[in-house]
Amino acid sequence: MAVIDQHYATHCTCGSSAITRRETGDLADYVLGYSVRASSYPQNDLRRHFRTIERFLYYYLPKDTPPNKKRNLTAAAAPHRFFYTPSLSGLQALGYISYRQTDCAGRVGSYFAHVLTGDVDRGQPAWDVIDCLQLFNAPGWVFEDSSAFAYELPALPDLDTLRAGTARPLDERVLWSFLNTPADGSFHSPDPALIPERWRHMPVADRQRYFRLALTGYLEAAAQPRESLLVVAEPSIAILFFYGIARLLPPELRTELSFSTFEAAADRLVTALAALTFDDEQAGGDVPEERYKRGFTINTWLPDRASPLRYTQGRYADVLLSSLIGRPDADAAVRGRSIDGLLAGFQAAGVRKVTELEATAQAHAAVARILQPEPHAPDESWRKSPQQKAYVPTAVRQQLCGSLDPAVLDRFLKSPGHLPLVFEIALGAADGPDGCGAALNYLVERIEPLEQLDPLLGTGQLARHYKLHALRHYVAAHHRLPDRCRWLWTDQPAASPGSPPLPVELLHTGAVTAPVLRASLDRVPDSALNLFFRAVLTGPFDAVGKHDVLARITARSTFDMASLVAELKDDLTSHAAELRPVLLPRLHKILMHVPDHPERFAATMDTFEAFRPIWFGDPAAASIQGWLELERLLDGYRQAGEQQSVLALGAKGPQRWEFEDQAGTCLAPCLGTVSGATSPAEACQRLARFGCSLTQHYGIGYCLAEESETYLSAVLRQDTAARQRIRESAEVTKTERTTRRLNSVTKIFVGLTVALFVVLFAIFWRR
Repeated sequence: MAVIDQHYATHCTCGSSAITRRETGDLADYVLGYSVRASSYPQNDLRRHFRTIERFLYYYLPKDTPPNKKRNLTAAAAPHRFFYTPSLSGLQALGYISYRQTDCAGRVGSYFAHVLTGDVDRGQPAWDVIDCLQLFNAPGWVFEDSSAFAYELPALPDLDTLRAGTARPLDERVLWSFLNTPADGSFHSPDPALIPERWRHMPVADRQRYFRLALTGYLEAAAQPRESLLVVAEPSIAILFFYGIARLLPPELRTELSFSTFEAAADRLVTALAALTFDDEQAGGDVPEERYKRGFTINTWLPDRASPLRYTQGRYADVLLSSLIGRPDADAAVRGRSIDGLLAGFQAAGVRKVTELEATAQAHAAVARILQPEPHAPDESWRKSPQQKAYVPTAVRQQLCGSLDPAVLDRFLKSPGHLPLVFEIALGAADGPDGCGAALNYLVERIEPLEQLDPLLGTGQLARHYKLHALRHYVAAHHRLPDRCRWLWTDQPAASPGSPPLPVELLHTGAVTAPVLRASLDRVPDSALNLFFRAVLTGPFDAVGKHDVLARITARSTFDMASLVAELKDDLTSHAAELRPVLLPRLHKILMHVPDHPERFAATMDTFEAFRPIWFGDPAAASIQGWLELERLLDGYRQAGEQQSVLALGAKGPQRWEFEDQAGTCLAPCLGTVSGATSPAEACQRLARFGCSLTQHYGIGYCLAEESETYLSAVLRQDTAARQRIRESAEVTKTERTTRRLNSVTKIFVGLTVALFVVLFAIFWRR
């Protein structure tokens, strides 16, 4: 496990330096200069290690410090210089430098530094600048030299060891309190010394203005190569400002952030964030004019004394501060989630440089326009910029899904033109639409009119349970299904392509009563009638309500009994008692019109066969059985016709009369179910005509003769004499036809013979 090395550095003699360690001898009291006083780092490489961090080890009192004060000023009373750099030749360094009255030679003005280093190249994890800022004034810092110090120090397991269990001085609530507490109010601050009296008396608007300027100023300085933000203020306020800047940056953009809380020379800054203070903290002072032309400098002692903004306009600061300024008091975790929600938008936009933050912040105005929709069409100009296109949905989702705000969602319900955009954004959540589940449920419960939102709820991205949720609430409110909603009947989730339509699924939940069904049947499309029929049959309804609804479904002219067979399957037999009073009227209607549709005869017989458990035992069963017997007869003769010529079968009488007798026997029980027949004779004639047309449809040649329809009618009337006359007449007619054919053949032969003789005579005569 990588450890954190700690070092003490100050002005040393050869005897007090951990590098030379000349404790005895003539050189022990020899003044060596600034060196390592004690360290956890190995001695053999300590000199090189010290040289790496030495350029950050310096200390000077404020320039306005009176000379006579320098000799009497103690380390505890003088400003401490707290610094951090994340990258120093492979090292990260965090130091706390204090004032030392005299050096080893007795000269006034020196320093004592307590420095922590982590060797990134040796596996030490990178420190978070926010964790480093939390160590300001930590009890574990050593700020004075002592003769009791040994050369070797223990390494630290982590940074928090320095805090020795004390509370962190900085968090989101401390920052919120600084930006919202009125002048002379009660500030929330675990460290009472963090906010000086000057700032406690300052109007809150001025505190907000200074911090906003500092955050914007950092972006301004970052736009210039190797430049810094300089805050002219007390070191403790600098810490608070630096914490606020770091906390309001995306995590990826604060990894290179460095800071120093106290500098004496404004022209020699070595960190990205720096602060400068004065000995007289009430009167303050100023820095040279040239400093205001480099990077960005803000002087909190002089009103309106700051560098001009050339590259930024403060948009990013306004966006992030919206999560703090004007917000109600809350614990640090709540404030932190609010900040992280805004930062997530910038991360999603792919911001990789500090200079890109300001441009991306322009998209926040688009977020505000979406969250406060106007009656006109939504502004979608943000889609033209890749960064804004990535930022806007994330920021909107954070507002919609982070915490349910009915006021925001109600605005969308009053502006239906914006709803598709809101659903599109909510559905794009990284954790799927369920990440915005509460907001989506709130919207789908209240969308009116539901019928006009097919494109919205019909999207394949919207999870099925949201649509079911919307439908359940609509039915509960209106006691009927919505009109013209295609998605109700066509929604098929990819994971379950065989899922029933949503209303059918809703039936199984018990959320739809029989009165609701009766009021909604006209809204069920033809394609879903059979599914609906089965759902009602197997659903949780009382017998009376179920019978009523099923009867209404089967009464629809478009109800397809044939396809119902495939839908019901095993339920047909198990629910036969319930289905018989519902389906028999429909089967009777089909039975009455069988002769009207010869082209549908086979399909109709399949339906009768499938519904045998329903009609078996009914008075009309004999008629149905007769039709089924006729179908079997036709199938049998058709198969025979495939094995030999149809004309050959129909040329001779015996087989023909046998077929027609059998067909008549099958049709006889059906005489009583012919619709529209005014007399038995008319019924016989219609059935005979239908039977002959069926033989043609099946490709059987027996009923091709003219007298077949008359003969079949006689069979149905059971008129034996008429049948015999027709047979005899058919035989006579057949003989006459044969004689006529022979006479015609004889005449043709004689004609051809005469013609041949004439031709031969003509040829002979010419010779």
